[in-house]
Amino acid sequence: MLFLAVPLLAGACGSGGGSGSSSAYCQQLRNAAEEAKRSTTTSAPNMAALQVAFDKALAKIAKKAPSELKDDYKILSEYVDLRFQAVIDPAKVDQKRIAELDPQYRKASTAIQDYNKRVCKFESTTTTERVTATTTAAVTTTAKPTATTKR
Repeated sequence: MLFLAVPLLAGACGSGGGSGSSSAYCQQLRNAAEEAKRSTTTSAPNMAALQVAFDKALAKIAKKAPSELKDDYKILSEYVDLRFQAVIDPAKVDQKRIAELDPQYRKASTAIQDYNKRVCKFESTTTTERVTATTTAAVTTTAKPTATTKR
């Protein structure tokens, strides 16, 4: 099961948009949230394609992020990539690195979410439930039986 508490790509956009240099960042958050809503599907996703799309959206947001969040986005990006890879090809994932990053990821995720709420008036929710459900569906749909029984 994939656990991602990504505090940006799914949420309800509040009113207001931040000011100064934060306004471009805040607008990028809103754009990403709208894109995520449009691209939500109930079918099992192609996890590799989902990772590519997510990485692109995250990179756009991170590029506009204020300097105080740049390191948080680096941690977020690495962690999310590792978690996607854990679903796509678990044998190739460095589980020790995921464990090392987990507390840093939680701190970075909280910092990003707090900033988004405080400055951008972007009331976001984590995508834990959505991504977990989507990933579970993908794993269930693509899982192959390990043995067959004949009667």
